[in-house]
Amino acid sequence: MVCRAIETALGSGVFDKVFVSTDTDNVKRYALTYDGVVVLERLNDVQGNTFTVDDVLESHMLEWEWEKPVYICVLYPCTPLLEPNDLAESFSMMKAANASRCVAMKEYEDSPAFMAAQLEDSEFFLRRNPLGTIKKQLETTWYTDAGQFYWITHQAFMRQRLLMSDLSVLGYKLPRWRAVDINTEEDLNRAKYYYKTYISNEKQ
Repeated sequence: MVCRAIETALGSGVFDKVFVSTDTDNVKRYALTYDGVVVLERLNDVQGNTFTVDDVLESHMLEWEWEKPVYICVLYPCTPLLEPNDLAESFSMMKAANASRCVAMKEYEDSPAFMAAQLEDSEFFLRRNPLGTIKKQLETTWYTDAGQFYWITHQAFMRQRLLMSDLSVLGYKLPRWRAVDINTEEDLNRAKYYYKTYISNEKQ
C-alpha cells in the first residue's frame, strides 16, 4: 500500500523531495527501492500508534529545522484510489488562492444534520443533531476530511502545529468512491470493489 502512495507522489511531478516517515523496517525497505525517496526514521518519542500525525510532523520539522520548505504535503499511505493529478491540481489551487492549507474533502454519505445512533452494550441510542430536524431534500450538502492528503505551508504548521485548524480551509473535492480512508478490512474490501468497478473496467 505504501508503494502506491510513493508512486502517486512521484508521479505528480510537484515535489522537490519525497520523504517517508516510518518506525518499521518493512516500510523502510520498500521505500528505499525508489530513487530519490528519503526515509525519515521516527524518534523514540513519536513511535507507535498513540501519536497523531501532527506529533510526527512536528518532530520531523524540528529535527529538520534547517530545511524549512515553503510547502509541505502529508500524504497518507493507505490511499490506493488517489491519482497523481489530484496532488498536482490541489497544489495549483493552493498557490492560486494564496492559501495556507488545502485538504482533500469528500461529501458525507449521509447528512450529519439528520440523526445518528451510538452503540452502547449492544443497544443503539438515537442522537438528534442540535440543529434540529431538517427535511433531507432541503439540506445543504455537507463535506468532511477525506483522510487522503493535506497541503500546508511550513509557516502555518509551525505557527499552530496542526494540519487542520478550526478556521475555514481550502478544499479539494474528491468523489466519494476515490476517497476511501482505509482503517479496517471492510474499508479495504470497499476500495477493491471500487477499483474493480470504476478503474479496472476502464482499462479493459
